[in-house]
Amino acid sequence: MRLRTIGLVAAVIVLMAAFAVPQQSAKAYADATSVSVSCSSFAVSGTTDAPYVTIYVELSGGDYYWTIVASSGGTYSGSVAYPEQPDGTYIFVQVWGSLNTYTNFEDPGYWDEDSYYEDELPCKASVPGPGAPAGWKLHWMACSSAVFSQPGGTPVGNDAVWAGQSFYVNPKPVLDDNGKSWSQVFVSSVISPWIPTSCVGAAVN
Repeated sequence: MRLRTIGLVAAVIVLMAAFAVPQQSAKAYADATSVSVSCSSFAVSGTTDAPYVTIYVELSGGDYYWTIVASSGGTYSGSVAYPEQPDGTYIFVQVWGSLNTYTNFEDPGYWDEDSYYEDELPCKASVPGPGAPAGWKLHWMACSSAVFSQPGGTPVGNDAVWAGQSFYVNPKPVLDDNGKSWSQVFVSSVISPWIPTSCVGAAVN
């Protein structure tokens, strides 16, 4: 499912969308200026004139993982986690600008045919540093949500998880003072923020 190898089918979809919805005047390019491919995550940052950027990973067996991040001041950064692969495995990666957030690749504005980044790179085995804590499991996100500093706390900037993304999740949720359940998610950072447990979907694989 290599999305940017679109060909005629995508052209037809885009043409149909043009008649179905008002024309979007913005262009949504995305360049990658810093790329890191480990055997369990892809991290990238770069420049874009799009309001959102999609970061996409496809493994050799056809499984794919993706996330949407918001840009700020013409730049973006983000990462995608996936199941650990053997050292040296080639990982197919893509980054493209998106006009809107979306939940599937047929939604309007997910890509508007502007320039994008694509490569296939060998992964490097994990080295000491931030990594998913032992015992945390990879889950799909069932809904979109801001991420929080603590259970029932304040949002962390404009950071968010989006429905359809995958993240490693602490299997032990915590209740806040109002009895609402919260779960910690690993976002390839030293700090793992919190989201409502209701947004934690099924386990990947």
